[in-house]
Amino acid sequence: MHKQRLLWVDLAVSRPEADLPSRLSAEFSVSRSAKTQPLGLQLQRLRCDLVFFDFDYPDQASLRMAATLKQEHPSVPMVMLTVQHSEALAVWAFRSRFADYLVKPVPEEELARCLDLLACMTSERRGQVQRRIAAESIPMPEEAPTPTVASSALLPAIYYVERNFQDKIASEDAARLCGMSPFRFGRAFKDAFGMPFRDYVVRVRLQEASRLLQNPQASVSEVAYTVGFNDMSYFSRMFKRYFGVSPSAMQDSGSPPARSAPPVAELLPPLLLPQSPRLN
Repeated sequence: MHKQRLLWVDLAVSRPEADLPSRLSAEFSVSRSAKTQPLGLQLQRLRCDLVFFDFDYPDQASLRMAATLKQEHPSVPMVMLTVQHSEALAVWAFRSRFADYLVKPVPEEELARCLDLLACMTSERRGQVQRRIAAESIPMPEEAPTPTVASSALLPAIYYVERNFQDKIASEDAARLCGMSPFRFGRAFKDAFGMPFRDYVVRVRLQEASRLLQNPQASVSEVAYTVGFNDMSYFSRMFKRYFGVSPSAMQDSGSPPARSAPPVAELLPPLLLPQSPRLN
């Protein structure tokens, strides 16, 4: 039986997760996108029936590229894969008319559901006349950064901190996610963001601590341990150095911190801190 042609667009910035699912290779004739050619030309030249975007950690440039291809080829089913559990990205994907949004590693039942959906869509597509749709102004998710060339390779480390800042963070693990040696990673991070990686981790924890301290019922020590500090003296000292007041003084005032975000927030997505534990 003739296999449908699938265009696999690799927009990932790291390789910590599984690559092309084996089931796709078995069921489709897969062509990988070439970075030297526009996607629209590749789609037409290869006569692909489906497109899978492997975003890994999406940024605004890669999302815009995918949205443009969808606008130019609205009848071609397209799927977004990412390692991010993000409601905002999922909503953006469906508003942009993507067929599905999958989070890696993709469970077998989820992939099966997706392929059943795609089979229905491609069946309905046959005989239809493709019409280009007018570009819509769909706001990019705030979680998708506009990275610099230097910082884009470091996004896996940033998301690693966002997901694990309550636990012990090892720079060696972050370096491995970015495909770098610890020495190269340390230099690259400081060059890109103007601070050592360990300082960024501390600032992420402090920022979350300042949010939790807005709850007058939370104890300072409980907040410190919740965000990853095991030494109360160190927590208090770093908190006062960063915000200019002690943790207890900020809690008593009930005022938001004078410095509302780490300096790197200007280059990166807002911290996904609502996913972290809350104190009641």
